[in-house]
Amino acid sequence: MERTRSVGQTVEPTMKNCLKHAYIQTFKQFTAVSNCTDVPTARSHLTEFQTSLADLRNLLAILEEQANDHFDELSSQDTSANNEASDEETAASSGIDSRQNVVDWLRASSPTLSDSGSLLPIVELQSSTSSTPSVPATHVNANSSLAVTYSPQSPLVAGEMIACEVTASLSPLEFYIVPDASRSDLNQVEHQLRVLAETLSAVRIEKDELTIGMACCCYWNGELLRAEVLHIGLEDAQLRLIDSGVGRFVPLDQIFPMPAFLAQLPPFAHLCAIAHVDSRKLDAQTVDHFDTLLASHSSRFIVQAVGKKRRFGDSERELVDLFDQHSLVNLSLPYHIQPNGKNAVSSRKWPKT
Repeated sequence: MERTRSVGQTVEPTMKNCLKHAYIQTFKQFTAVSNCTDVPTARSHLTEFQTSLADLRNLLAILEEQANDHFDELSSQDTSANNEASDEETAASSGIDSRQNVVDWLRASSPTLSDSGSLLPIVELQSSTSSTPSVPATHVNANSSLAVTYSPQSPLVAGEMIACEVTASLSPLEFYIVPDASRSDLNQVEHQLRVLAETLSAVRIEKDELTIGMACCCYWNGELLRAEVLHIGLEDAQLRLIDSGVGRFVPLDQIFPMPAFLAQLPPFAHLCAIAHVDSRKLDAQTVDHFDTLLASHSSRFIVQAVGKKRRFGDSERELVDLFDQHSLVNLSLPYHIQPNGKNAVSSRKWPKT
């Protein structure tokens, strides 16, 4: 009788990565203590060494528990086989058990849970110089590691000149930017998703579990990325990649759960609109010129938020002005509405970009 792959095999690469990281951190702190020449520094490194050592012990305890669970699972399967259980019933039961075990493992590994706080140093999502503020775990549904809503996004600071990349665009009234200051945090999140990819993609979200606005994961260009459900169809769902703003349709069986500790980090892509643009005056020429502008600057700009938001349809956009990243020339002026109610370039050629 063919048996389904156990959960121990599913999560092994992730646990191996965590063990390697914990061991390196422990040995690094041990070396730091050994090389100290003064008591205060040695005391500080000794505390960090003891913390790393505790993390390593916790991981080994988790491995021991998983080994025992796997042995119990094998024993149970052998007992079922001896009782001549049908292959179909055994496969269905194994699938449910594996799915629940993966979910339980994700819960145990999530630093948003109070009983796993000792694992927090192992999953280092943000550096000490991170620009993204820490979000309290209360914003995340700690009782479930399946997709939840993301923590709310802080608006751009009004008046501040922010270096950024335009990652997705439909028009001057709808484009997404990712500030350069968020890149380090985004890289950390993407790294964590690469580590968890095999575990997460082994458990798909059932259609009846999907809801509009739900946090989830999906593959894009070979990478597992954070996404949000916009619409649910019969065989696929419309998702938005929250860290770039890119929208795509994904088959329902290719949507995977989002760990709670990654859902507590807000989206890194900000939905923006050029300030002082009248949507009623937006024509194809304006949209085409905006696309040309983005391409000519390799999507690299400086934005300045005006401190206001404007609702279009079911979403709010942050109103900004767009500047050349080198000369700081305001590139938004061609899209501004003049006192006569017309676009600034409605009666003349577009300026060079």
